[in-house]
Amino acid sequence: MTIRDGGAQYEVIVVDANESPWHDATFIGRMLNRDEALKHPWIEEVFHISDHILEDDPEVKAYFEGLQKNV
Repeated sequence: MTIRDGGAQYEVIVVDANESPWHDATFIGRMLNRDEALKHPWIEEVFHISDHILEDDPEVKAYFEGLQKNV
């Protein structure tokens, strides 16, 4: 997943496994490609959790707010 500034809110985007910096990691299991991930039964829960992290985690919020100030 990647996160980008969508203007009014951040957008969480599912990317292909080969675009991940951890694409070679084996300890976390096989990474799903984008199409597989979007069809996975847990994808809505993943988006729900990532939304909460972006909205409610003070360190994550501070990081992204800092990025916006440096643009």
